[in-house]
Amino acid sequence: MSGKLIYKDVAPGADADAAVSTSSAQGFCNPALMPFDTVMPKISTLEPGMWILGGGYKILNGQDIPFWSTAMSDVNGNFAVPPSYTVSFDNQYTTLGIYLRFSPSTGDYCTSVTIKWYQGATLLDTQDFTPTGVSYFCANTVTAFNKVVIYFNATSKPYRYARTDQILFGVVREFAADEYSSIKILQEINLISSEVAYNTLEWKLQSKEDIEFIFQLKQPVEAYNGDNLIGVFYITGSKRTAARTYEISCQDAIGVLDGNSFAARIYSAYSAVTLINDIVGSDFAVEIDSSYASATVTGYIPDCTKREALQQVLFAIGAVGDTSGSKKIRVYPLPSANPSEIPDSRQYAGGSVETEAIVTAVKVTAHTYTAGSGTVGDDVITVNGTKYVHTTAVTTITNPNVTATDKQNIVKIEDATLVSSANVAAVAQRVYDYYMRRNALNTRIVVDSEKPGDYKSISSPWDTTLIGNIITMSLVISNTTAADIKVKAVN
Repeated sequence: MSGKLIYKDVAPGADADAAVSTSSAQGFCNPALMPFDTVMPKISTLEPGMWILGGGYKILNGQDIPFWSTAMSDVNGNFAVPPSYTVSFDNQYTTLGIYLRFSPSTGDYCTSVTIKWYQGATLLDTQDFTPTGVSYFCANTVTAFNKVVIYFNATSKPYRYARTDQILFGVVREFAADEYSSIKILQEINLISSEVAYNTLEWKLQSKEDIEFIFQLKQPVEAYNGDNLIGVFYITGSKRTAARTYEISCQDAIGVLDGNSFAARIYSAYSAVTLINDIVGSDFAVEIDSSYASATVTGYIPDCTKREALQQVLFAIGAVGDTSGSKKIRVYPLPSANPSEIPDSRQYAGGSVETEAIVTAVKVTAHTYTAGSGTVGDDVITVNGTKYVHTTAVTTITNPNVTATDKQNIVKIEDATLVSSANVAAVAQRVYDYYMRRNALNTRIVVDSEKPGDYKSISSPWDTTLIGNIITMSLVISNTTAADIKVKAVN
């Protein structure tokens, strides 16, 4: 499978700021979905060729449909009264144009579109566009607008509803294999969240078009292996080395969180789901596994970055956090059953198995914060003007398989300040279990849809089978996407 990169030079924050209104949509539509990445399904309709038995069409049954006009085009594909919608913003934006994704699932699009840009009640510009496919960029630089109205004048086929899956305020450019080189992606995951790693993308663009690119910080780049999403990355820097050559560095959403601060706070039986959403805020979408719906945390998060705050929560509740293969920050329990196989046919020759030194004991510190000034010698912290006395207690798990010749090797977890008396036993057991997994396989594979965290079965160079979780993937994208992977084995 070949790879591709999709760069979105969009107005940061415009999607969350956008309010969509229309009187032209079917009653079952949700136009508020349009500024986001929603794919309209194939729905059986009375339009020609759109029947339930033709090409996988489904009956309408509560699916997410952003925009589907009430009016149908005529025999020539024209609308007597063009359907439209209005997008309003609280803030003003400047973009190179507007990207419209019509209906890739059905192949339908509109062949004539009119867009009007406003600043308040003042009309800034009007342009007509003639889209040629299901995705189309309406190029027109407009400065400081806070409202747009989009009219759909005609469809690509007769007797069709106007459809829109997504609207983006900016340009979307797709780069195929003949336009990029030196794509390197590093994806990592910590199985117990003693840290929260972030993923990186480094790539070189050799553009076929005589266009001057301005790669803005924090703009998204989607990386794909065939149709499989590898991840979404955000630009951290770029360098132009020739007229059409650029070198771009990116990091994922978790990496972006490392640049944002989080204020200190004390928590008592506070919802972990709420806290994770508090930390991430509106910066990124979060997908939290339902198994954490009732999880709570007690303790303290000091002044830190949002990434560091997220790590404290994930470690305390036994979750992992990652963006691999998703457009969201995923929070989920580590897979530990039903491993799927990476066949020998996708594994390169060579590889190695490394064995870590034996851990003789694990010591995890539980923290208690009690309101009060304490006495001389007490450890007292101040949070939002309130003083708390900080006390600790240590839980130890000793490895029973240590021999007299084994060198003492104690793992200490002392600064996890959301570890309390309520969860210290479970945390200590997770840490102990992790350090008992001493073997790790390093090998290279042809990538299918693997991602960090996956629970896999794979052959070692000595024809034994190892089972464990992928903890790192270093990918090189080309006609065949390969990755150097590390699997933390349970056996």
